Amino acid sequence: MARSNPKISVIILTRNSAKSIKDVLDGVRKQRFEDFEVLLIDSESTDQTLSIAKQYPLKIISIKSSDFGHGKTRNYAATLAKGEFIVFLTHDSVPEKDNWLEEMILPFEDKNVVGVYGQQIPRKDENVLDKHFHMGLYGNKKVIWASDNWSQGDNLFSDANSALRRKFLLKYPYAPDIIVSEDYEWATRMLKLEFNLVYSPTARVIHSHSYTLHTLFKRSFDVGVSYKTIYETNDLRNFIRKGFEILSFEIRFLRESGNAKHIPHAILRDMVRFTAIQFGTREHMLSVKLKRDYLSAQKWYWK
Repeated sequence: MARSNPKISVIILTRNSAKSIKDVLDGVRKQRFEDFEVLLIDSESTDQTLSIAKQYPLKIISIKSSDFGHGKTRNYAATLAKGEFIVFLTHDSVPEKDNWLEEMILPFEDKNVVGVYGQQIPRKDENVLDKHFHMGLYGNKKVIWASDNWSQGDNLFSDANSALRRKFLLKYPYAPDIIVSEDYEWATRMLKLEFNLVYSPTARVIHSHSYTLHTLFKRSFDVGVSYKTIYETNDLRNFIRKGFEILSFEIRFLRESGNAKHIPHAILRDMVRFTAIQFGTREHMLSVKLKRDYLSAQKWYWK
């Protein structure tokens, strides 16, 4: 996998990722496209993550967990990478096919494209509600996002499975101090600068999360904190509209798949998601202890 002057630098951020990292690295290693390096940025893992990673031809960079930040760490990784393109994977995103890398960088033939993100396929054992929510976000139709065809609330980008031009990221880095949604903030900023982004459903990984109501609230709270940073105003009209679109998609899927009994739970989850985002956008009214210990999933953020 490792190359002295690679076309692509695959960057994976880890912390206690032993359960998934082998599948991820196996998926990367099987790619037909061979001109790439792999950098693994680890934040003080205490499980078997590093011993597993050392079995593969890659470079491991260790950082203190106190120095981690979703945007900051990716910016740091970009300074270490050698590839013309950077491909970000999360520690649990498994490339589905051996043409994943090829499909990921293909849209860059258009010089105005600065970022690409691929499809995320739910795991086979994913619960029905998270599976259908995920499918609503990542469909089978290619999308070219430009400055004139997006609005607040669109699913614009995801670093669970994404590619960027390295020199461009060095020029326009991620916001270093954002709690989550660093990818969404960056994508929004790039579209305002009139660059293009591409959603490529053929660059597929297997990736999804199973949320309880509790973990869903925490995740959504952090998203709300980020949205407060990303947007200058607290205009929620587009979020409400997008939320209803996704809920309608879920309800239709649940009915058509014979799972209509889950519709009340789907509505409850969307209410939890919306409420948590509202709390997040008003986090300045809450104590640090409350946010760190009870409301947020990102304890490292609250000093």
